[in-house]
Amino acid sequence: MGRDSGEKIEYPRLADHDPMGQQHAVSGPEQDTPYQKALTTLGAGLRQQREARSIDLPELATRLFFPIEQLEALEAGDRSRLPEPVYVIAQARRVGLALGLGDDGRIQGLEAVISSSRHPQLLHPLTHQPEPPGRHKTGAKRLFSHTTERSHPLNRRMIGVAIACGAAAVLGFTLNDRARHQTTPTPNRQEAAGQALVAASPTPRASAENVQTTAAGQISLSSAEPSWLEVRDLAGQSLFRGTLNGSRQFPLGSGVKVIAGRPDLVQVQVGQAPARPLGRIDQVSWLRFGPTR
Repeated sequence: MGRDSGEKIEYPRLADHDPMGQQHAVSGPEQDTPYQKALTTLGAGLRQQREARSIDLPELATRLFFPIEQLEALEAGDRSRLPEPVYVIAQARRVGLALGLGDDGRIQGLEAVISSSRHPQLLHPLTHQPEPPGRHKTGAKRLFSHTTERSHPLNRRMIGVAIACGAAAVLGFTLNDRARHQTTPTPNRQEAAGQALVAASPTPRASAENVQTTAAGQISLSSAEPSWLEVRDLAGQSLFRGTLNGSRQFPLGSGVKVIAGRPDLVQVQVGQAPARPLGRIDQVSWLRFGPTR
């Protein structure tokens, strides 16, 4: 099977739209949104390249360790069955590499739509968005210069007020501390002995119930930011599929499989083992976890 690294899929460059306005069913006017158009073009291009190489979907899914329904949704551009856009980008890159298309910005249309949205945290961290030379820096410099010039008198007044408040606080603290030392009675010997006994008494150790740890036979998955996640048992039954924000625990049983749209954001803890990241940002694939022995 030949690899044609010179072939290139053209994707539309789209901007000035929020692709995250709706994330579920694709119907009606949403079919005409820039994000949906770019997603449809991307899926059609990947399907065309796969069929040109005589590779069927089950073979490609096995090669990439992807669920076949995810590849079907990607080629169909069905956003109702796809997770957040950053996961779609990572998945499309892996499919393109498997088809020998290389990774040289072939999903420009999809990334351009996401970059113009109101959610900059969904941008792929490895994506470099070059700035037009001079325009943004000049505008920022003018704004900064203009703000600085107008704020000088106000800054001087604020600094004077801050210095006066600080001096008053230091003076008040000094007088209060001096008065406290003058009025505090010297403790007698019995009071001092009682205080020594209290200080020497051992503090009880924290009970095991107060320490929040993952119990043996369970897996804990947590994320400080919203991240798409799916958890299945080894029989293929879905235990969880959706956006993880916080922490969730699942029984390990004989083992579970986990896939995340942002594996670098998800922490996994098996039993009482130390928590660790699920993987790098580009490691979007099923991972298997079993009970510790």
